[in-house]
Amino acid sequence: MLYGRVRNHLNLPGPVAGALFGLVVWGLNIVGIAQMIGIRNAPWKEDEAKAITTLLAHVAFGAVVGLI
Repeated sequence: MLYGRVRNHLNLPGPVAGALFGLVVWGLNIVGIAQMIGIRNAPWKEDEAKAITTLLAHVAFGAVVGLI
């Protein structure tokens, strides 16, 4: 729902727009909300592999959503 509204305003190919959206969701969730409410540590305080995996999972998911 939110992605569809954002996608309509971007002049980018679907997978690129989706990947950027996934990156924004990661930033808002993992860096912002999850850290503030105490359910996750900041990415720079976690194991590097875990932080990178979480980031890439959000970007990959967004890219796939952009293909649909």
